[in-house]
Amino acid sequence: MTLEIGITFTILIIAIVLFITEFVRIDLVALGVLVALALTGVVTTEQSVAGFSNPAVITVWAMFILSAGLTRTGVSGYIGNQLLRFAGGGEGKLIAVLMTLTALLSSFMNNIGVAAMFLPITMDVARRTRHHVSRLLLPMAYGSLLGGLILLIGTPSNLIVRDALREAGLRPFAMFDFTIGGLIILVLSVAYVALIGRRFLPIHESVEPMAANQLNDEEAHDRYSLEERLANLIVPAGSPLVGKTLGESRIGLALGLNVLSIRRSRGRRIPAKPDVRIEEGDRLLILGRLNRIEDLAANPIITIEEKVKASTGLISKNIGLAEATVTENGVLAGRSLAEVEFRAKYGLNVLAFQRNGDIVRTDIRSITLEPGDRLLLQGSKIQFELLSDSDGVVAISAEKADEYGLSEQLLLANVPEGSILVGQTLAESRLGAAFGLSALAVARENGDWAMPEAELTLKAGDRLIIGGQPQDIEVIKGLSSFEVDRNVDVEREQLEFGSLEIVDVMLSPY
Repeated sequence: MTLEIGITFTILIIAIVLFITEFVRIDLVALGVLVALALTGVVTTEQSVAGFSNPAVITVWAMFILSAGLTRTGVSGYIGNQLLRFAGGGEGKLIAVLMTLTALLSSFMNNIGVAAMFLPITMDVARRTRHHVSRLLLPMAYGSLLGGLILLIGTPSNLIVRDALREAGLRPFAMFDFTIGGLIILVLSVAYVALIGRRFLPIHESVEPMAANQLNDEEAHDRYSLEERLANLIVPAGSPLVGKTLGESRIGLALGLNVLSIRRSRGRRIPAKPDVRIEEGDRLLILGRLNRIEDLAANPIITIEEKVKASTGLISKNIGLAEATVTENGVLAGRSLAEVEFRAKYGLNVLAFQRNGDIVRTDIRSITLEPGDRLLLQGSKIQFELLSDSDGVVAISAEKADEYGLSEQLLLANVPEGSILVGQTLAESRLGAAFGLSALAVARENGDWAMPEAELTLKAGDRLIIGGQPQDIEVIKGLSSFEVDRNVDVEREQLEFGSLEIVDVMLSPY
């Protein structure tokens, strides 16, 4: 035995061991074999990469692209679902249709891709027709393999043989040389499995998804630990949330909780719809991480200094107020603040908007601005200079700003000890997304007011000027007023009530 043969056998044995053990990824092992053969001199550098230009390799590569395209666009899934509808409920007919369909698709697609695509379809059909999935998966796999016998591109080995014939000077296989024989084998195989072979298929009880009649099972609790994430929120008398709808309460946005159902004080249970109004004594069954609501119940998020005129803090040596007028040639004319990305570009807050004497203080970002519109701006005095001269920016006093009715939407707030905001940045606090509030200015030990950055980490004792609606502050107070009862005895009707269902979902690779 020559040295080259010994090296080749050594590399082959190592590759086989790695393929079997899967200690290293299969694709890396294949590339490692290529590199090892080239480095040891068994093949030349040109020979080691010559396979990448082989028509068979390129054709297989194209088949994978075609398979992925048909799968991701949903074409193959749609065809499969539609054709499987004609299979009816009989097991033999279902097996015949399933094998034929997968064989026809795998004749021009990669058979592994077809099998992967039909795996969830087959399992869903088995569930809907109440057949054992173990008796359908094997015929489906057979069908995907039989498709390789119908067309030349059905399997890579056909292409390799075709190229070998061409290199030997013989007539290579054509696209449909296998078709007649492949179809005969397919028909005989389908008939055998559907009529005779299915009697030998295994019967294995499949694990059913978590269904409504299984939610009380101990296995369901062990799998999802629902009891650790379920609680009742009790609405006390005098809570600011009484009379508000579930949507207005912001329980989901602010706390990341799902309200499953509501039990009234009189014992009646109602579905948790966004337009349902909260009443005193309601018990809200919630699902989610409970530490946030418990922290909120123990300590308020912010405290409000209601007697302090908040607008005075908007003007200091660092920040100020200004009024901008939109002109025909300005950067704002004909565009909305969102389109201009005004806050990110200029670092300024738009507190109010005035057009023809009408003042708007909410949902300003989406309004298309017109020449003559006036904007009340707040921010660093240096940032005002970034606006073009055509959009005239004039500094104004707090008294002038009061003409925009700021006192109705500005509040002076303190961050108390124990607040869930302590240690969080403004971006992490989600004051805007969760509570509909925006921090316009911040002051610390030295008492100087400054523009807050999104990365500013909040500390206990910070003073904030907050822009928002009074009802948003009421929501924060209301969320702090909940009483948390973690002793929940889960029953099926509590988790699945009205139009709400709980299902078990498996995510596909895509």
